[in-house]
This record gives sequence, structure tokens and C-alpha cells, in this order.
Amino acid sequence: MQSCKQCAHPHEFLRAIVRAAGIPQSGTEHRVRLSQRGDGRAVRTYQARLGVVDDAPLRAYAAVFGRTLRSLHASRHSGNVRPKPDFMRAFGLTSRQYNAVKFSIDGMESSIVELRPGRIADLRHRIKAADKKLAKLHDATPQKTKKSGRSTASHRRCESRGAQTERSGALALSVELQSA
Repeated sequence: MQSCKQCAHPHEFLRAIVRAAGIPQSGTEHRVRLSQRGDGRAVRTYQARLGVVDDAPLRAYAAVFGRTLRSLHASRHSGNVRPKPDFMRAFGLTSRQYNAVKFSIDGMESSIVELRPGRIADLRHRIKAADKKLAKLHDATPQKTKKSGRSTASHRRCESRGAQTERSGALALSVELQSA
């Protein structure tokens, strides 16, 4: 993180930015953290959470960022890419802001390209499933549904009662036949 020459610590630099932007500091919270890097060295990170009362400047910046993002994307895909200085002048951007827009677009495009094979495989799977459902709908002979291997206790009771009724009916029929 950069620090200005007048500020002794980078978190004071953040406060200077907030003051310069004219954002009320009533709800501003500053944190300094020490975290470990992969090689074992400690890294100091700075974070500022702003309690913004009036978010109009942030909304205005978001509108400019979005418009710039769409325009840069359109100019890239039209084949008529404008040079960086012209683009910065047209939208009133600093070089850092232009780079942020450019890297945002690059990240979005690389994400789409990277996820494309998985999306294609998923769509192929869905097409196969839809083809199977259509084939079943067009099939003229209705198929019996498979019964599950499990049966509930009440289902077993009904089956045993039915079997008993059949047995008792068969027994009554055999008694009638013998007596006749």
C-alpha cells in the first residue's frame, strides 16, 4: 500500500483519502492486521470500513465504472479498439481506474471461457435426458412401473389378508366340491 509523504502510516493515508473525498467519518473504522504468508513472513494489511451517510458519490462512480466497462467490452468485440489515452480522456478516468476496468473485463471473459466445457457437458446431459423423456412419451405401449422392493407394514398386512381370503375361498370351494 502506498503512503503519502505527509502521513506516517498507511492507515493515515486512508483517512486522508476519506477526508479528500468529503465523506463524513462518523462511522469510519480502521483495522490493521498481521497475517502469515506462505513463506512464513508476516504481512501487514490495512482495511478501512466507511460508514457512509450519503452514498451519492459511490453511486456516481459505480455508474461511470459500469458505463466504461460496457463501452470497453463493446469496442473490443467490434474490432475498433480505442487507445488507452483516448478512452481515459473520454470517460475522465485515471490510468489505475482504466486498468481496473480492463482487468475486470479480462477476468469475466476468462471465467466464461474456463467454465464453458462444464456448461457444454451439462447441456448435453440435459438434452439426453429430454430425449429419453420424449421417447417415453412417443412410445405407444405403456410400461408397468416397477414396484419398490420395500413394503410397508400396512401393505404387508393387506397382502396377507388377501392371501388368507384367497386360501379361505379356495378351502370353501374345495369343501363344496367334496360335498357335492
